[in-house]
Amino acid sequence: MAVRVPIGAPGIYADTGAPLRRLTGERMDVCAFVGVAPRGPARVRALDPLWPSGEPIHEDATERRRSVAVPVESFQEYRRLYGGFEGPGRLPYAVASFFEQGGRRAYVVRIVHEYGDKAKNEAGTARGTLGSACLGSGSVPMAGSVELEARNEGRWGNALRAAMAWSLTALPVDARESTGEALALPEEHRIPIGSLLRVAVPGSGRVLRLVTEVRSMGRSNATGGVQLVALDIPLAAQPEAVEVVEGILAVDDGNGRVERHEHLGLNRTHPRWMARTLCLESELVWPGSAWAENSILPPHIDDPPIEPSLEEAGQEQFQQGEDRYGDIAHDDFFDGSWELGNPDPGAGVHSLTHLRDLASVVAPDLYVPEPLPPRESVLDKPGLAGPTFEPCLRAEPAVSQEQQKEALLSDLWAGVRE
Repeated sequence: MAVRVPIGAPGIYADTGAPLRRLTGERMDVCAFVGVAPRGPARVRALDPLWPSGEPIHEDATERRRSVAVPVESFQEYRRLYGGFEGPGRLPYAVASFFEQGGRRAYVVRIVHEYGDKAKNEAGTARGTLGSACLGSGSVPMAGSVELEARNEGRWGNALRAAMAWSLTALPVDARESTGEALALPEEHRIPIGSLLRVAVPGSGRVLRLVTEVRSMGRSNATGGVQLVALDIPLAAQPEAVEVVEGILAVDDGNGRVERHEHLGLNRTHPRWMARTLCLESELVWPGSAWAENSILPPHIDDPPIEPSLEEAGQEQFQQGEDRYGDIAHDDFFDGSWELGNPDPGAGVHSLTHLRDLASVVAPDLYVPEPLPPRESVLDKPGLAGPTFEPCLRAEPAVSQEQQKEALLSDLWAGVRE
């Protein structure tokens, strides 16, 4: 088949020219609302990217952003995050009007007061404990309780309820390959490091053990392989049964929002460690920093032999949540430390600096002007009514207040000159 080769002057090529660029429309209906709400994202923590693979989480290692811009695309979504009209702020009225008039997308920034002190900033956040869980060092119980915090400040957090439940999954253990320090599992049964096990040991009842290491190896007298699961505390005898213990946390805000977090790890080395999972997935609660580097264990029964109780306790009520509307000042709507060119958003209105699709900003709670009182005339209006019928008279135009003022000033200056 013949191939046509274009022939032309060597080194000379046709210039196609720059393509014509068409004008494209820019969205002008994206609005940001900055104001006061009874609940919603504020003082949001930024996790240490190394946690928990590196150092454990510490309160001092978490940065808190006083203001964050959150996109919402309906008033229902706004109410789910920020509440309704129960507070004194005008923010919900502005957002509701925006969506009622056809708005499609809005950014919302909740304003809270900056006290300049960490303890005061956190004082308005509700807290509660999980009565169905206790702290542990590995698989050993220790003193202390598992505390949760409301995701953000406000009296709304006092209605929170949280309960911890436990799930059990049986593991097929190869007794011939197992020892007191390590359990042998079939190769197809993968178990992550940091898993909590409930082991039935003859003469010792049921005890808890933590998985510290998992390694694969061949069988000593058969083909195939096994997984050797190392335990933090050796067993006194060959186990009769082994079960994996996982956590299930249910949270209810008392206003229609319910969360259920399943397959929770109970040690910080677990890939679904409860503290990290709540940080990333929950919109209602935050883990207390006091237990984030320990283990969580079921409460133990003190009647020998000591065994973990896997019964679910009643939901605990949160307390100490406060609405601190009265402390909010005009300066809280801005960030005096933010500088032009800073790629990181600031606080207040300056939390919007990184948005590229924003067209307008509304701050309904920043300044609310009151209507000026109408100016009333202090002169008596002339009347034309009389006791008898008379011919119609044309009323002379009344002297205005300005004319009266000018006449008064003229008389005053005349008296001064005299």
